[in-house]
Amino acid sequence: MTFVQNILNEIYMKYFSELSLIYESWEDAGRAIDKNSLPAMVVVLPPNGTLTWRNGRVYDSVNIAVAFLAKVQRDANGWDNDSRIADMKEYATMLLKALNESGAVEPIVSAQYTNIYERKAGIVSGCYVDLVLTNKDGWCITLPSEHTAVIPEHDKPHDTLFS
Repeated sequence: MTFVQNILNEIYMKYFSELSLIYESWEDAGRAIDKNSLPAMVVVLPPNGTLTWRNGRVYDSVNIAVAFLAKVQRDANGWDNDSRIADMKEYATMLLKALNESGAVEPIVSAQYTNIYERKAGIVSGCYVDLVLTNKDGWCITLPSEHTAVIPEHDKPHDTLFS
């Protein structure tokens, strides 16, 4: 698992276990949403990121989107949609707070969000946030030979974030 999967799985288990968890690409998320109960936390597989070298350490910054979606009736009135979106935005706010409290990523001070109104065949509304998650501690890479990179055991990203 990547550090992003570890962080999000830990947070999901601790704070969002009443939701379905979907971890897919944008292309496959639609089918997964139709097969899972809602509301759901949808983690979109990271399309890209940035590796940064500072003080002999590598820091991985991953661009990721996380959506919180709920089922609504087709052609729901504006009040119903706004109410569901407000609920889903509250989940997004809780996620940002949990990420900051985890200590595993650099602090998130703002996040762009987009509201989703009545999308997909199953008719869902909610919001998604675009995040850049940067591994706070980074890791050290040593090159013992021309062909092999080794990450020393004590510098590997932690599996348990909330201990």
